[in-house]
Amino acid sequence: MSELPTVLDGNLESTYRANFVNFRFIYDLMRVVGVRGDKLDVLLSQSGDSFGYDLVLRCNGKTRYVQMKVKKEDGQDGWEVHQSLKLDPDGFLVVVELTFNLDKDNVILKYRVWDRGKLANIPLKYTNGQLDKKFYVGKNVLTNRLSLPQVANKLFY
Repeated sequence: MSELPTVLDGNLESTYRANFVNFRFIYDLMRVVGVRGDKLDVLLSQSGDSFGYDLVLRCNGKTRYVQMKVKKEDGQDGWEVHQSLKLDPDGFLVVVELTFNLDKDNVILKYRVWDRGKLANIPLKYTNGQLDKKFYVGKNVLTNRLSLPQVANKLFY
């Protein structure tokens, strides 16, 4: 029996799980854009999301600031997101649904990104006249599940 679900349990090891998913996402995305003849440059934020993003990705002449959120398939459906991403047209939220195929000892990642058209309907959040650092995003502003090539298209093509 695989121990991956225990090792990647979000309640116990959220930082480890986030790193695992981020590196897997980067690896898979590098393969997808490489097939198209492109390279992916990556910068990792080491300070959590205090700048509003976890990854800076550059490909096909475009730079994207990406905040990653990880959930188990039956887990939460809403997240606090840095408001700077909403204000920046190059800001993206990628939600990764994590499932396991225990027979093959495999981790399966399913992707959703935010739909900027739906996101526009969510007002910026202020407290005492100051723009709050974060706001709440529900699954209603996300796309349907996307394959990784479709995520690459949304980000870079």
